[in-house]
Parts: sequence; structure tokens; C-alpha cells
Amino acid sequence: MANLTVRDIVEIYQIRIQLEGLAARVAAERMDAAGLAELIRGLDKADKAARQGRTDAAREHDRHMHKKIIESTSNGRLAQILTTLDDQVHRIRQRALSHPSRVPATLAEHRAMLDAIAKRNPSRAEKTMRDHLQAAPENAIHMALAGTVF
Repeated sequence: MANLTVRDIVEIYQIRIQLEGLAARVAAERMDAAGLAELIRGLDKADKAARQGRTDAAREHDRHMHKKIIESTSNGRLAQILTTLDDQVHRIRQRALSHPSRVPATLAEHRAMLDAIAKRNPSRAEKTMRDHLQAAPENAIHMALAGTVF
């Protein structure tokens, strides 16, 4: 599999920010209470694990949360488009969340996003998702320029 370039990262995240922002907006309108409770429990566990130095839990929660938000839209086309990016996004996510300072920030961003969904605030959910995703390519580009291979 070819390495991702800075241009690849920019292009992937231009698409991802827009589409997952939409997914968060729709999730704030449609996600059921059980799905939201599951994500909050997972976030609490990931936060505890990260404080113990186990960042693998944060990476797993990140992937699961994004997947569940997309699924909650019940929009098959949206899910299909984002699935085509999943392998590349996963490679970026794995590297980006290996940076120690990014894990606590990611978990805090997830908490804000789930809070917006819980409050059924579509515009806030969309904004928190977009803000969260904007940090990922900035970090990944910085790492790529420093020689990290994606």
C-alpha cells in the first residue's frame, strides 16, 4: 500500500470534515438513547485507560465513536462514501493518536461532541465534529513533514 502524502492527507480531510460534520448533525437528531449511552460509557473507559497510559483504548474508542455516529444517520450513501476513506483515515488516526498530547485533547473533543448530541443540538454537534477533525490533519501533516510515514 502506498504511503500517504501531505496532499493525500489534506484531500482526505477536506472530504471527511464535511461529511462527518453532516453525520454529527444528523446524529444529534436521530441517535437513540441506548447508542448514546454506549458511546458515553466507552468514552469514560477510554479516558480512564488513557490516564493509565493505555492509549490503545483511546484509538479504539475514536474509531468506534465515529463509526456509530455515521451509522446513526441511517444514510447508506454517506456511510459508503466514508467507508471508502476508512483505510486511509485509519492509518492517519493510528499515527496521529500516537502523539501523547493528542490523546487527552481527542477525548475532550469527543466529550463535547457527545454532549452536543445528547442535548439534541445539531449545529453544535456539527461544529464540534468539524473542530475535532480539523485538528487531525494539522497534526498528521506536521508529523508527515517531520518524517513520519503514513
